[in-house]
Amino acid sequence: MISNKSKSLKKTTIKSSNSSTKKTKRTKKNSKINQNFLVDILYNSKNHNEIVDKLKNFYKTHIDNEKFLKYEKEFVPFNKSVQGKSGSIVGYLKNKPNLVLKVHYLKTNLNKLIYYDGCVKLSNKFNEIFMNIIFKNIKYLPNFTSKEVKEIKKHILEIEDYGFGNDSFYTITDLVGMNYVDESHKKHFMTNLRDIINLNHLPFLKKALDENNTEILKLYDEFIAENLSSLFNVFKILQKNLNYINGDSKLENIFIKSQKNTINKFNKLREYGIQIDYVLLLSDLEKSIITINNNKFLTYYSENIPYILAVLGGYKLIRNFRHSCIFKMTKICPKLLTNDLDILCIIIELYTKLISINENFLNNIPKINQLPKQFLSVKHNDFEKIIKILIKGKYNLNLRTSLKLSKIITKIC
Repeated sequence: MISNKSKSLKKTTIKSSNSSTKKTKRTKKNSKINQNFLVDILYNSKNHNEIVDKLKNFYKTHIDNEKFLKYEKEFVPFNKSVQGKSGSIVGYLKNKPNLVLKVHYLKTNLNKLIYYDGCVKLSNKFNEIFMNIIFKNIKYLPNFTSKEVKEIKKHILEIEDYGFGNDSFYTITDLVGMNYVDESHKKHFMTNLRDIINLNHLPFLKKALDENNTEILKLYDEFIAENLSSLFNVFKILQKNLNYINGDSKLENIFIKSQKNTINKFNKLREYGIQIDYVLLLSDLEKSIITINNNKFLTYYSENIPYILAVLGGYKLIRNFRHSCIFKMTKICPKLLTNDLDILCIIIELYTKLISINENFLNNIPKINQLPKQFLSVKHNDFEKIIKILIKGKYNLNLRTSLKLSKIITKIC
């Protein structure tokens, strides 16, 4: 005889199984739509006009305000202090608290949303969804090996859903990050690489330096070098196959997903208090750029900063980098390639953090010091100049990364 409790469990299990089956069918159907859409847009279009028409049609046929309103009804925004500067609102769903909804309200003009002007130009929010669809369905695109797809999937924060309401754009992703209680017993939720370095790594590195604990410093050097190498390899794969540029790579946009680190040699770091149980995820794709079959896709300049102010404020280089159809780094600085800038931005910000401990701290990280040589085209002597600029300008450590990068490139070129 089956007890009531068992009956209830059995019913729940069956219901869950059916729900899972429906979700799997829906996911496969959506993947098939996205697969056909991507291949058709990226590889089968005859000219840029056809690309623009297809993208506009995709947008129009995927507006579902009723679906968006259901999500909006369950939406609970995060605290204002953790909201970004892009105008999007981020929060969780009451009925599914492990899912994050990112929504942007924007009065939509279709001709400004997607158009051609020397290349295919997209609004930030449409571009973010477009790039997320590409990354989620990367295995369907030509030129990617199964090994490359596996590497990419490891380091991408994939969307679970996306869509368009009436004058709204949204994406849904898994909630990532990790809880942390510091030595003063203050609770934190760390979302990205900047958080984990500031809140956890730096305090323990200072402690290790004070104690002259060379074993911990050596292991940390190896740990960060291996983690970043894995992420930088993904950048290189995407650059090779899609001419990909992130356009906004910084520690804040490298998310962390809690995952047990199984490499035994790093156990001592964990015992010392340094967080190592996470994997790095590429996120915030709204400024991303790709070029396929000589068709370049990028975001148009929509910030409320007049061009002359961008020039005077030092943003000219980064503005052109993100929004110019014909931008080539070698025209501005022969010592750098355009593809260097994403990785260079991350390395510069990391070095800025480590120099804040002690300007001689870089002597303790030989493995990390090899990353520029491994992943950048910049020569060693020129990178040494970058280090000297960072050390000399230590009072400017809080400058926005993009501005800091612009000023550094201007100096070394």
